[in-house]
Amino acid sequence: MAGQQLAEDRIFNVARRLTDAEARHEYLEQVCGDDLALRRRVQTLLEAHSEEGFMESPPVEAEGAT
Repeated sequence: MAGQQLAEDRIFNVARRLTDAEARHEYLEQVCGDDLALRRRVQTLLEAHSEEGFMESPPVEAEGAT
C-alpha cells in the first residue's frame, strides 16, 4: 500500500506541474495505463489541488456588510 501511495504522489507531483491540459492528459494516459482506479485517484488529487487556489486570495467584502 505504501508503494502505491508513493506512486500516486509522484504521478500527482509531475502532473500538477503540467499546465497544458493535453500534455497532462497524455502523461496520465502513459503512466496510469489501464489502471483506471489510479487515474481517478490522481485526477481527484489534481482537482482538489486546483480548487485550493481560491483560498489564497483575500475574501471579498459583500456590499452593505458591516
